[in-house]
Amino acid sequence: MTDRPIRILHVDDQPDFTDLTATYLERKDDSFSIATAKSADEGIELLRETDFDCIISDYDMPGKTGLDFLETVREGYPNLPFILFTGKGSEEVAGKAISAGATDYLQKDAGSDQYSLLANRIRNYADNSHSQRQRERQLEAMENAREPISILNDDSEFVYVNTAFAELYEYSEDELLGEHWGLLYPDKDIQHVRERILPTVRAEGYWQGQTTGLRADGSTFVEDHIISTTDRGDLVCTVRNATERDERERTLERHETVIEALNDPVYALDSEGRFTFVNDAFVSLVGYERERILGGTPELIKNRSDVEIAERNLAGLLSSTGPESLVFEVEVQPKDGDSIYCEDHMGVLPYEGDGFDGSVGVLRDITERKERERDLQRYEAIIEASGDPVYSLDTDGRFTFVNEAGIEMTGYDVETLLGEHISIIMDGADIERGKRLIDSLLTSDETWDTFEMEVVTRDGKRILCENHLGLMPEDCEYNGTVGILRDITDRSE
Repeated sequence: MTDRPIRILHVDDQPDFTDLTATYLERKDDSFSIATAKSADEGIELLRETDFDCIISDYDMPGKTGLDFLETVREGYPNLPFILFTGKGSEEVAGKAISAGATDYLQKDAGSDQYSLLANRIRNYADNSHSQRQRERQLEAMENAREPISILNDDSEFVYVNTAFAELYEYSEDELLGEHWGLLYPDKDIQHVRERILPTVRAEGYWQGQTTGLRADGSTFVEDHIISTTDRGDLVCTVRNATERDERERTLERHETVIEALNDPVYALDSEGRFTFVNDAFVSLVGYERERILGGTPELIKNRSDVEIAERNLAGLLSSTGPESLVFEVEVQPKDGDSIYCEDHMGVLPYEGDGFDGSVGVLRDITERKERERDLQRYEAIIEASGDPVYSLDTDGRFTFVNEAGIEMTGYDVETLLGEHISIIMDGADIERGKRLIDSLLTSDETWDTFEMEVVTRDGKRILCENHLGLMPEDCEYNGTVGILRDITDRSE
């Protein structure tokens, strides 16, 4: 209280008297700051606007009396010091004032001794009220804290436990209050606490270390324990479940090891979209120093359009009906060299309510795949533009592909042909010649050869063709065949 002014509200319908009182009080204590009001209603208005430490009020005022004013104050401020300072000196007024909740009752007196007494009372009541409010705020803070906290008195009994502390040991708060601390320790550890830990706390005022906690069901756990003393000799204990913490740390270490061992680049962004983590593979992919990446935004490695795509996808993940993760393609712009096509496997960090904590992602380089896709598109275009029927068979001789020209020649639709055996369009004798050709290719260095055959169309028509037959490449193993048919009817004739 010595470091801050003591704010006093003086309510009296005589301005000359409030001025005189203010003069005397401020002489007695220069930390006093006095506001005045001429009526109870005016005092209530000031009380709503300012946080006062003490109220001085006259009794006999027009409209509402000092007791009426006291009753109104107590409805909203039950613990605010209230001194009735009045010329009405009867015992009846004093009794009513104390019964209504007044902190004290003093008579007005022109002498300075009365003001000295008033100043001392204000100082004491304000100090006590401030200390009480501090304790209430501390208790409220401890109650709302997620950290388990308890207070022990001189008899080593719990005089306070917050909800988190009681839940940690699986008791209710009422079940712990008044109990000895030994209730929460295995018998084999009680002597160590009594002979080693508590003497250290008494001597040094503080102890920190690990102990073994005992739950209500008899199970135990390792706990991080901090014990300190208060000015009044109480012990304040803060406890954390070290078993859960150690397991989280081990899990975190495993995850970090897995992430660093991945060949795929991994990143994490905070809620503002700034990099908070990248693994070595990510650093290698983009070519920037880790320090340059961390704290930066994805625009460092992406163009604006790709950033906007990622932002829209993130909004979809955060929606109530959104998926847990998304995969989409991005084009990464490294520090040096050409763009790198990647798949971004993106998800959000776990969060509750509106507390979005950020997103994570795994990049997969698909540059080679994109090139193969482009090559495939070119080959498909060439196949279709060739005008010749083209097909492929699996190792059992069943259709796996046929182009439009093949559909047109055979008269079957693609759904009918795919999965059907080659015998649907080829006689047994031609099939045997094809098999012998395949055996020859498998035992030679050639991959293509040609034989004549007849295609039997859906309507039974026979078309003499030259079949350019080749083996499907697949790691030096037979994986089926591909054929190009050319109608040679006219040439043969």
